Amino acid sequence: MQGSLVFIGEKIREHEWKITRKPEFYDAILLTHQTSQTEKAEENRYQSIPLPSANFKFNLGDHNIYFTYNNQKIQFEKDREDLSEEEVFDVFNSLLLKEGTRVSYLVQMPKWITIPIKKEKIRVLAEAKKLEENETKK
Repeated sequence: MQGSLVFIGEKIREHEWKITRKPEFYDAILLTHQTSQTEKAEENRYQSIPLPSANFKFNLGDHNIYFTYNNQKIQFEKDREDLSEEEVFDVFNSLLLKEGTRVSYLVQMPKWITIPIKKEKIRVLAEAKKLEENETKK
């Protein structure tokens, strides 16, 4: 996978970053249409780390998250411990993946969208009656 991880934050030290906020749809659109001029103007807002060399630490909330990318495998650790499923989602929710002009990010759909709508059952009343021979000939 060629590309880079993009997030909104600030650099603390070499290989250490602080994520200040989660990206929104507007950020993805902005990065999709980014030119070299807008890239310089927004340099302070978006941080970009090339994936082939991605081995860094960032602060998310009050936790240190260690990120490693080797052989097309991504590994996250929190204070050198494995993350729970919710924490991994929270980390991915804070990152954008940029490949050329394509930008991807993870969002969680609101519960009201994912719950199927209950449809009201329609009741049908039907009656059948056998016709006599006289009525069928007419």
